Amino acid sequence: MIIWKGSPNHTPNRQGQQVKKIILHWFGIGTLSSANTRFQNASEQASAHYGISGNTIWQWVKDVDASWAAGNFQANLESINIEHDATTTKNASDATYKTSARLVASLCLKYNLPLDRQHIIGHNEVVKTACPGTLDLDRIIREAKELISSPINDQTRIPDHLTGWITEGVGLEIQQIRGLLGDFLRVKVDAKILKKDYDGLMIQSKDLARQLAETAGFYGDLLSQVSQTEKELEECKAEATKPCEPAKTSDIEEAVSTIIQWLKRLFTKEQR
Repeated sequence: MIIWKGSPNHTPNRQGQQVKKIILHWFGIGTLSSANTRFQNASEQASAHYGISGNTIWQWVKDVDASWAAGNFQANLESINIEHDATTTKNASDATYKTSARLVASLCLKYNLPLDRQHIIGHNEVVKTACPGTLDLDRIIREAKELISSPINDQTRIPDHLTGWITEGVGLEIQQIRGLLGDFLRVKVDAKILKKDYDGLMIQSKDLARQLAETAGFYGDLLSQVSQTEKELEECKAEATKPCEPAKTSDIEEAVSTIIQWLKRLFTKEQR
């Protein structure tokens, strides 16, 4: 897994230059953590793109920018610089070589660089220095070539740099990528179905809202008419010159009352 650390010490966009080489370094003294402390300090004016210790990769500078590691400005603009956990008292571990080979292979594929000693060089081939010390560049190139030339099958792992994802180990297997693509397509189809269902429900909701509004208006008008009729009936009774026959008056009032109560209950139910 590549862990981003960042560094203020870099040249943005390589001033338009292209990556032509990969320069390998050793710590010489110190550790990955002490290198990080140094590269985080702007006054040091030093950095590298990557640092490797065992299975761990830290990144300080983006590939599109130039790090300050080679001791030569033009070389920095045209290279990827990789530090390795090897010192004057400790050789690089097998895990460090394996991790470096994987990173170098992916970078060569990314930038279309040949895996050879003309393009994978040591710091001492740029300026006079003891770096990269005991680091075996030929071993890194050899192991990187083995990774690239291996037969491709479902278990082939794609380097992190090529997938663009930060993943555990050496990257995703082809069968895992195939599975992810299948999951994506299924999710896409499900999303279309859900969108269609949602649009249908929205249309039904709008129709229902319109019907409820029309129903409310209808029963509102009907109740208003019933109230007016009830009022007119009361006025009629008050103005009658002759008393109404008790039996008929009672029947009419009971019928009107029943209709009013039924309409009120119906209207209340519709509103709910």
